[in-house]
Amino acid sequence: MISASIVYKNRLLAALPSNVLNAWLPLFKLVELPRGMILYKDGQQLTHIYFPIDTMISYVQPLEDGTNIELAVIGNEGMVGVSVVLDSYTASGCAIVQGAGTSLKINVLEILRKLDNEKPARELFCRYLKAFIVQMAQTAACSRRHPLEQQLCRWLLMAQDRLPSGDLKMTHEVMAMMLGVRRESVTDIALRLQAANLIRYARGRITIVDRPGLEKNACGCYDFIANRYEQLFPMR
Repeated sequence: MISASIVYKNRLLAALPSNVLNAWLPLFKLVELPRGMILYKDGQQLTHIYFPIDTMISYVQPLEDGTNIELAVIGNEGMVGVSVVLDSYTASGCAIVQGAGTSLKINVLEILRKLDNEKPARELFCRYLKAFIVQMAQTAACSRRHPLEQQLCRWLLMAQDRLPSGDLKMTHEVMAMMLGVRRESVTDIALRLQAANLIRYARGRITIVDRPGLEKNACGCYDFIANRYEQLFPMR
């Protein structure tokens, strides 16, 4: 059985009443998620729900031309497969592991049974769903209204919040795909951020050197999204 100390590393689960969480412990499995793993695809039937510990998941929407655009990122503040809160077994969008690490997983039928019988858990997950929807909506608005440099700074900050190491293994090509822009545009901005000593980039690894400086460079969407999650529990 998974120990409670591991489960508490997921902030959403840690916000559950202790008696509820203790009853769930035998249902969890701890799994390693390698970078690039697809947890589910758009329209696929859900079999398991994931609660990240020290990994980051991108929730992306596939487009007609075969590319993907990122709508949200998920770390230890949340869950992957949140549509289960609405009693839906079908995935909407695609979940891709962007930062390798560990996650708890639980069978979708087991969690549905628990949510049917435990009102506090359903209420908490519904509040999380609202925050998640806000993140998707604000990300969409950000991509249309704010300069790309501000968007990239927001994304880097959100990624660091969800990856304990602070080091992001990410190529410019992947970041460009997530933001829905050309790779050359991301490369130009990354070089400017590096020249300003805000980040360090080498061999596909990004290190945030000056977080306060990066926060000043980001748009207000970062704080707006983070504050919604902080209404559930402290994010930073």
